[in-house]
Amino acid sequence: MSFHEQLLQQSADARQGLLATPIIQGCLRGEVSLPSYVAFLREAYHHVRHTVPLLKAMKAALPAGADWAAFAISRNEFPMVAQAALLGGNCRVGLEDNLYLERGVFASNGQLVEKAVKIIETLGARVLGPQDARAKLGLEKPC
Repeated sequence: MSFHEQLLQQSADARQGLLATPIIQGCLRGEVSLPSYVAFLREAYHHVRHTVPLLKAMKAALPAGADWAAFAISRNEFPMVAQAALLGGNCRVGLEDNLYLERGVFASNGQLVEKAVKIIETLGARVLGPQDARAKLGLEKPC
């Protein structure tokens, strides 16, 4: 049985419980309001923390040698960059996930990338440029 099949089997009761909640039932009927949706996202964010043990457990479930990446939103973005680098993974950063370079200081995408590169290189990992990343992933050069 694959990891995915085991996960589905072991989480069947929890999935059914989640699917039975009023907010999810409303979503499935197309009857969810913006305030309800925002409240749901706020709760989900507080229940799934970006932690080293969680990231290690998720990595352990991957096949040996698999390429993987991690990201986080808001103030968790740069700690996740460090965690991914230390565990041998990839990361991404961008304004779609975080607007700030530091508390109260708005960032540009370029500044977020520069900070991530500094963190990764300080930890002794290597940042790949576009050509190296394409080669590593077996992708063709875009037209």
